[in-house]
Amino acid sequence: EFPVMLRDFNKIFPCHICFNRQLIVEHVGFFLLNEYNLANRKGVRLQDIVELLQPTAAQMHFNSFLENANTRFIFRMKMKGRRHANRDPKPLDLVLTGQMQQLHSGTSIVFLCTPYANSVRQLLDTSHYISDIPLRDSTRDLIMLSQSRVWQLERNKSLEEACRKLPSRQKQLYTRQDKNQSLLYIHVPPQVAETLQQNRYYEPRSYAEVTVLAASMPDFPAITAYCSPADVIDMLARVTARFDRLVEIRKLYSVPSYSDAWLVVGGVPDRSRTDHTPAVLDLAIGMIAEARQIIAPHFTMPLRVSTTSFHSPVN
Repeated sequence: EFPVMLRDFNKIFPCHICFNRQLIVEHVGFFLLNEYNLANRKGVRLQDIVELLQPTAAQMHFNSFLENANTRFIFRMKMKGRRHANRDPKPLDLVLTGQMQQLHSGTSIVFLCTPYANSVRQLLDTSHYISDIPLRDSTRDLIMLSQSRVWQLERNKSLEEACRKLPSRQKQLYTRQDKNQSLLYIHVPPQVAETLQQNRYYEPRSYAEVTVLAASMPDFPAITAYCSPADVIDMLARVTARFDRLVEIRKLYSVPSYSDAWLVVGGVPDRSRTDHTPAVLDLAIGMIAEARQIIAPHFTMPLRVSTTSFHSPVN
């Protein structure tokens, strides 16, 4: 006979349960022995520690176990293990699956089993770990294979979600590019912006004659002192919209500015234009007239605009 000591057998099959014809538990594997403190419980019956789940046709009887020996058995532990203590939420009861094997004496049956789990999550829900299953047990491979499949499904789901969002992300990208392009055209002349968009260097240029117009609101400090920020912003937005329309009509270049200051240049970047001085002076008259159409907040008086223009070269 093969010399296997009971202690060695308990290590090889850490979850087994051996019982006699009276269903008295004779010995169990080391895992069940330590986890459920069965070493101090002598003469415990099988039905006191486990509940039969499958096969449904079987009964908690020795002969019934022999009749269904070729069927897979599934038991659920009735007892609470040490790992159940001080755990919130409480873990699920451990479920064991395996086969019934009658010993050579014919008076005992050993239930060779392993924790019943299809995934790592299902195993963790019972407060058990993959290390509790012996390396030789194929259940480890099934759980790891299932976990790999779950990971693949989650990855595929993430990829599908990313592909589904791709058109909207692409639309957002184009929108941002359009905004960036608009900002670029606002801060530099169109010729410069087009050159920069083509990743080319724009050679600095000098102009022999340009006309510059500077405009401001002399009453702006008093308006900001007595009006709310919302009223001031609304006023500036209306004034700027009117001024931008005048600049666009006369095909002049408006230099980005802030607050109540405006700077317009004529004769750039188009060198061939020679009527930029009359256009700038006409713009000054138009800005003064347009400002008078707007009533200053808090003050019942039209807005006043002060303009200054000069003619000079630009290097």
